[in-house]
Amino acid sequence: AFVCWQDFLSNPFVAVPGLAIAQHVELPDLGPADAPGMFALADPVRIRSLLADVAFVDVDIEPLAEEILLGGGCTLTEAVEFLRQGGMGRAVLAGADEATQDRAVAAVSDALTPYVTADGVRIGTAAWLVTGRRP
Repeated sequence: AFVCWQDFLSNPFVAVPGLAIAQHVELPDLGPADAPGMFALADPVRIRSLLADVAFVDVDIEPLAEEILLGGGCTLTEAVEFLRQGGMGRAVLAGADEATQDRAVAAVSDALTPYVTADGVRIGTAAWLVTGRRP
């Protein structure tokens, strides 16, 4: 069994800050659905095809929706900084001047505010739980 992410917009943990930041800086092209990256296995048809190519049978693909604590259960400010310092945050903000970065980060903070709980920033994910077997 393994888990793989559904697409960008199905994953609030990426889409909420991503769409907020996109108001200020251009998001990088994620490439085609079969491009390497965190959404490379977002399409169940592709997953089935890849597993069939390596002789898996009885493949089952079930949606899996869970919530995570963004940044591991920290404050909103710390969660936003976690995103800013992560690989995606650094890549998206790399070409922007400081004022634009500040506006983009503030937009992410505003977008994540509704997800703040006593435990931290709790936000949804969407993945596929994939199982199969080899005969």
